[in-house]
Amino acid sequence: MCLRAQVTLLELRLANLSCTDNPGTGGSKNLSATLSFLPQLRLLELSGNRLGKEGGGVLATALESHGHLRTLLLQGVSVPDRTLATILGSALTAPCLTDLDISKNDIGLEVPSLAANALATLIQSSSGKRAPLQRLDAGWNALRSPSAEVTERFNSAELVAKSLASNSYLVSLELGWNGLSDGGAMWLAESIRECAYLQYVGLANNSIGEKGCYVLADCLKENNGLKFMKLDGNPIGKHGIRAVLRAIDTICTFGWAKRVSFAACNITITAPPDLNHNHDLTDPSNDHDFLDRQRPGGVWVCDLSKPFHRATAWELVHLAWTQPGQDWQEETLDGKPWNLEEPGPGEVWSREDYNLPTSGILKVKYVATPRVPRLSDVVTQEMAHRILRHMSYNSATVRHLLASSAFALPCPHPMLTPVPSLCSMLTSALCSSVPRPVPLGNAPASLRWCALAPFCASHTVTTASPDTRPGRGLRRRRTRF
Repeated sequence: MCLRAQVTLLELRLANLSCTDNPGTGGSKNLSATLSFLPQLRLLELSGNRLGKEGGGVLATALESHGHLRTLLLQGVSVPDRTLATILGSALTAPCLTDLDISKNDIGLEVPSLAANALATLIQSSSGKRAPLQRLDAGWNALRSPSAEVTERFNSAELVAKSLASNSYLVSLELGWNGLSDGGAMWLAESIRECAYLQYVGLANNSIGEKGCYVLADCLKENNGLKFMKLDGNPIGKHGIRAVLRAIDTICTFGWAKRVSFAACNITITAPPDLNHNHDLTDPSNDHDFLDRQRPGGVWVCDLSKPFHRATAWELVHLAWTQPGQDWQEETLDGKPWNLEEPGPGEVWSREDYNLPTSGILKVKYVATPRVPRLSDVVTQEMAHRILRHMSYNSATVRHLLASSAFALPCPHPMLTPVPSLCSMLTSALCSSVPRPVPLGNAPASLRWCALAPFCASHTVTTASPDTRPGRGLRRRRTRF
C-alpha cells in the first residue's frame, strides 16, 4: 500500500518474489497492479513471478493507459498463451514502450499460438507508435519451424521472421534457444536484409544447420547496418562455416564493422565431393546440394523466390564477378535467354551495384576457369616471413636446417610451385637469420629452390649439403616432416 503514496519512482524491480496465482492470495494480481499506481514509472521488472491469468490480465489493462513506461521485463512470468497475447496487444498501444523482454514464456508451444501471432503483429506494427519498439528479447521460447521448407502446419518461426521485414526501428533482436531450424533462419535472413537499423541478432542454439547458416551468411553481405550476429551452438556444418568465412572476407574487403560469433558450433570438415554435375535445387532429391566454391562447375537451377536458392545464385554471381574468363554460359531466366552484367576492368562491385531478379527460375551452366596452383595459395608473403622468422629463432631443428645449407625440393606437391618474389623475400629473411647463409648461386641447377619446404607438414624434403670426402659431390638426406 505504500506504493499508493505520492512518490515518484522511475524504476521498480520486483523479480523473483515467489508471487503465485493461487486462488485467495491475490499476490500476482496486486503485483501487476503496481503499474497503475505509478504513472511516472519508466522501468518495471516482474520476471520470475507466476502472474497467471488474473495477474496477466491486470497488467495488460494497466499497460494500455500508461504513458511513460519504456522498459518492461517479463521473463518467465508463467501466463497462459491467450493472456500473453493480450499483454502483447496492450504493449502495442503503450506509447513509450521501447524495450521488451518476454523470454522463457513458451511462446509458440501451442499450435496455433495466439501469443506468436500477437508478437508478429507487435513487431510489424510498432513502427507506427510514437516511440517504436527498439529492443526485443524473445529467447527461450518455442518459435519453431516444423521443417526446413514452409509447410501447411502453423509455422511460428516464419510468422515472426516475416513480420521483421516491415519493422524499420528495431535495433536489437534476441531469438536464442527457440528451435528456429533452417526454415526459420532462412526466412529471418530474408527479413534482415531489409532492416536498415538492426544492429544485433542473437540466434544461438537454434538447431540452425548448413542451409540456414548459408542464407544467414549471405544476408551479412547486404545489410551494412548489422553489427553483430550470434550463431553460437548451432550445427552449421562445413558448408555453413565456409559461407560465414566468405561473408567475413566480403566484410573485410569493404571495410565494414561487423562481428560474427560461431563458438561451440558443430563443424565437420571432410573432403569436398565431386560436384561437376547438374545441380537442380528445385528437385527435392537435391535438398542437400551446396555450392562448393572450389568445385562450382555444372548446371545450376535456382528458384530466385526461395532464400536458399537465391543465396546460391548470389554466390554464382560473385564467382563470375571475381574469377577471370567467361564462367557463365547458356544462362536463362524462366526459359528465356538472360545475360549477367559484370563489372568492367578494375571495378569492384557490391550488391548495391546490381539487382538480381527476385523471382523466376534461373538456369546457368558454370564452367570454372582453369587455374595453375601457386605458392601464394598456400601462404601469403607476410605470413611466410613471420613463420620463417619465428621458426628460425625458436626451433632447433629449423635453425640446424637453415644453417646447414640451402633447401632443395624436387616439386613433391604442385601447390608448392615457388613464386620468384616470394623466394627472394624468404631468401632475404634466411640470410639475415642464420650465421652462415648459402647464396642462391651455389645451389645445383637440377634442384628447385623452396625456402618454405622445411616446415611444410607431411612432405618429404631433400636437403643437399657438401660432402667433404674425396670424389664426393652433394650428400643428400631425405627427411619427412
